[in-house]
Amino acid sequence: MGIVLGTKKKTGPKALSSEDRVWLVSHTPHTAEDVDKLYKDFHVDYPNGGIFRKQFAQFFPPGMATVHFCDHVFRTLDTDGNGYLDFKEFIMANDLIASRTAEQKLSWAFKVYDLDNSGAIDKDEMVNVMKSIYAMVDGNVADARRGNTHDKARSHAEKLFRLIDIDGDGNLTKTEFLRGCLQDDELLTKLEKIIKGCQPPTAYQSSYY
Repeated sequence: MGIVLGTKKKTGPKALSSEDRVWLVSHTPHTAEDVDKLYKDFHVDYPNGGIFRKQFAQFFPPGMATVHFCDHVFRTLDTDGNGYLDFKEFIMANDLIASRTAEQKLSWAFKVYDLDNSGAIDKDEMVNVMKSIYAMVDGNVADARRGNTHDKARSHAEKLFRLIDIDGDGNLTKTEFLRGCLQDDELLTKLEKIIKGCQPPTAYQSSYY
């Protein structure tokens, strides 16, 4: 059989990095095998390796509240600001949306912002948690550009951190973090808005779970 010239060999998606696999296993409920399967399925549906805002919105029922929430989730999790969610960002988005209680949302935030996987977060990481929550609830672009939303989030986080970090060691364990945050009425009000505006992306769940 002769060689056919001028044809390209079909290649699959770039392999998931070991660093991302380890991060997802330690920060989500998924096993390494789950992650590998999800990664393969994700690239079948999104061969370009990412999902754009318009595609992401299709996983949600219609309605302005949901659209606004979807915008905030997308903007918060598009951490590199490239306009689409890659596999890691998409899994994080789904885990956030699937959380149904304030404690689950806070647990998700703790895991995401415990960047070094140490089991504790410092004040700067606490500020990042609060910025994400404020962005998802208040999501006012004009305010964000003026720094209002971020300034309020930073002030709130620093005040809460001082109250929670009783031993003054500069770090909060997950237990300390949850206990303190769940006693913060203003924070709980914002989390409740997130929960009410959040509906699980059923299309994604049925396809990938």
